[in-house]
Amino acid sequence: MLDIPAAHMKTKRKAMYAYNTWDPSRNLYALGYHSVPELLEAAHADPREFVHTLPSGYRPGKGN
Repeated sequence: MLDIPAAHMKTKRKAMYAYNTWDPSRNLYALGYHSVPELLEAAHADPREFVHTLPSGYRPGKGN
C-alpha cells in the first residue's frame, strides 16, 4: 500500500475523472463509473493506492 501525499490527490482525482466523464467526442464514455460507482467514489477520497506485484519466483510461461 502506498500513501499518496495530499499534493498528489488532485492528480489522482483528475485521472479518475476519465472513468466518470461522458464525452464521446473525446472517447470518454463513463463506463467505469456506471459499472462501479461506489468504488470510484470511495477511491476519490482515499489517499491510499494498492500495488500488487508478481511473486519473487515468478517465471513467465511456467504456470505460476
